[in-house]
Amino acid sequence: METAKAAMKPIHRSRLRQIAGKRYFIWKRYGQWLMQRNKRAKSYLAADLQYTTADHATPLLRSLRNVDMQLQYNKITNLKLAVSRLNGLVIRPGETFSYWQSIGKPTRRKGYLDGMVLYYGGFRSGTGGGLCQLSNLIYWMTLHTPLSVTERHRHSYDVFPDEQRTQPFGSGATCAYNYLDLQLLNQTEETYQLKLCSMILTCMGNGAVMHSHSMSTKFTRRITGSIWSPGAAISAATASGAR
Repeated sequence: METAKAAMKPIHRSRLRQIAGKRYFIWKRYGQWLMQRNKRAKSYLAADLQYTTADHATPLLRSLRNVDMQLQYNKITNLKLAVSRLNGLVIRPGETFSYWQSIGKPTRRKGYLDGMVLYYGGFRSGTGGGLCQLSNLIYWMTLHTPLSVTERHRHSYDVFPDEQRTQPFGSGATCAYNYLDLQLLNQTEETYQLKLCSMILTCMGNGAVMHSHSMSTKFTRRITGSIWSPGAAISAATASGAR
């Protein structure tokens, strides 16, 4: 067991090699964006499309040993900024969704704060830290849709415990601007929409006020042919407002 754990840990590189490698892959990605031929998803709809394909929610605050809780509250701020860039995004047939092209570079000027960043089997603070929780959620949601994942990078080492876990080990999608991206391709004949929400639920009891932070995600779609559900195939022509 210990041998297996050791094999999963990331390989340590020299500081110089880390810096040079990161810059190389960042500029390589910029070049790919300039030369890309795929049609990128970049339009939005405020109203939900009619059918919900899949939905999921995840808690935003967790009890982690030796982790400053302020980093997790900062993460919530970071996620709200990212959600504002993604909520309502439409992925039409033939379009590609890019996590980083849609969100942009997380900087302090844009309001991003220091959050927890996974780093070589541990963690450290970094601007925009915590955004991988959103990429994890979108990836997990995508696995329950007909959308195709064309780029995804797994976490090299999972440091989180089972407490409050809503997704299985190995189902995450790490992200690092801009070279570790999450990309989805709509190869169907239907239009899909990404809907995101960061929520704070307030409960009062025994004189105390408790706040529960969570983030919910769902993919909605517009049907252009027929939809299938367990035990029934329904023509979209008979569904009011399906088009």
